[in-house]
Amino acid sequence: MRNIFLGICFVLIASLYFSNTAFGQVDNIADLLRGGVEDANILVNEYLRPVGNGFGVDLNNGWYSTARPHKFLGFDITVMGTAAIVPTSDESFDLNNLGLLNVRPLDPNDSLTPTAIGNDEDGPAVAILVRDPLLPGGVAVIDTLTMPQGVNIGYVPSPMIQAAVGVLPGTEVMVRFLPEIEINEDFGKIKMFGLGVKQRLNNFLGGLLPVDLAVMAAFTTFQAQTNLTVEAEEGLSPTGANYDNQEVEIEATSLTFNVIASKKFGVLTLFGGVGIESADVNIKLKGTYPVTVVDDPGGPGGPTFAIQDFEDPIDLSFKNPNNTRANLGFQLHLVFLAIHGSYTFAKYPGVNVGVGINIR
Repeated sequence: MRNIFLGICFVLIASLYFSNTAFGQVDNIADLLRGGVEDANILVNEYLRPVGNGFGVDLNNGWYSTARPHKFLGFDITVMGTAAIVPTSDESFDLNNLGLLNVRPLDPNDSLTPTAIGNDEDGPAVAILVRDPLLPGGVAVIDTLTMPQGVNIGYVPSPMIQAAVGVLPGTEVMVRFLPEIEINEDFGKIKMFGLGVKQRLNNFLGGLLPVDLAVMAAFTTFQAQTNLTVEAEEGLSPTGANYDNQEVEIEATSLTFNVIASKKFGVLTLFGGVGIESADVNIKLKGTYPVTVVDDPGGPGGPTFAIQDFEDPIDLSFKNPNNTRANLGFQLHLVFLAIHGSYTFAKYPGVNVGVGINIR
């Protein structure tokens, strides 16, 4: 089961260093499914929520480092890194507040557990319940699990490659593009496309402003897929189902609109912007998955177990609708080299740094 979360994290941020830590902590999604698909979706959703939200914020960062567009056919190609800073309130969640049906903390007073970016300490022990009128009290504990650790970093990183070119007087087009590529058999395929446009406003305002002023809008789409191999528990009779169709699918879309102001001082440009952003990140566990479940809870020798197949068991959506944002930053232009950095003020604050070839 470890490959499920390695794959999810990799396709979310296209970065091995984060995937090998954040989701390498979790190897018991099949066991969580023993408590039912509904509980499993709730638990995985809460654990991954700051990563999904943070990645959506990352897609909207780094689109600009000045309000002044390139001249006609001026261009830049920039490599950058961005990171969404996760609020402290999203570093953990309380199991008692989730309305779970068949999963509960063994100790009701020990119910706070880390999210994926939270503390690198095990969460509380939980019981997997089975409900049946034949059981004493109608319920029995069939298994216990320990909720997974976080990675204790507090942010969600993401790399980006972006190009921009001047196409009309005062107008610049920006592109983020990654054709579908297969990283390897373990981590699957990813692709990305983003398109933005920036329009300088000074020409429409009579040249009276002491700063460059522009508006920009951009959207990004990101898709990824990784294959999985989850096999039935040994010693139990197989159902005969085909498990070769297992995969994680990630789809993310983001949209941002900003008003930007900047001022050039020699080789240094200071800039700032205000705007709105939205993002949707969807994670689906697709295919057929074998899960060990209780077959007969009241057998003479105790409960007996069997394999039950679950189809497309996980379907999560992380939405960040119309959040306001503001940012401040700088660009240092050294001949054909440009270096920039910025900080974004938002529900999930963000930092962005980049370096690239810049010919204005």
